[in-house]
Amino acid sequence: MVPILRAGHFFGLERRALQYFYSNNFFGYIPQPWLSLAALLLLAPFVLLACSAAPGLALWPWNSASAILPLAVFGYLAPHILLLAEERFHYSLIPLLAILAALSWQGGSNAISQAWAASRAGKFTISLAALAVFLLCLAWGHELIRDWPQLSQLLAPGGNKTRFPY
Repeated sequence: MVPILRAGHFFGLERRALQYFYSNNFFGYIPQPWLSLAALLLLAPFVLLACSAAPGLALWPWNSASAILPLAVFGYLAPHILLLAEERFHYSLIPLLAILAALSWQGGSNAISQAWAASRAGKFTISLAALAVFLLCLAWGHELIRDWPQLSQLLAPGGNKTRFPY
């Protein structure tokens, strides 16, 4: 159970920089709708990338010539999950996740349905990808609910002077 929690923390939303700079009045006051839009623009690309990379990994052609990419992802992820999982460490995986996400977007739902229909292994990998996306969304939702008191202070009038630490 602990590795799953650490994986959720590893793939967490990296909002510390925005929170720190805004709460220490670096940008001045930003009205709540614009601040929410800025946060969405900064956080949504990683959410889309991670949710697209999971089906891309299921669609990846598993053979000896192409095994280097998934092995590199798992090889980088494993020590961080076991030792120290922080949101900032997922930045190194973004180029590799982008390759997997591109595979997912290139084939689209047609490739996913073909993989599902092709074999029992296809059903298993697509199911694991769906589970991974569900767990990612669950972790992000938990993170936002857990930090809601701090986020509501930040989004309230005067949130630019709350002085949150980094």
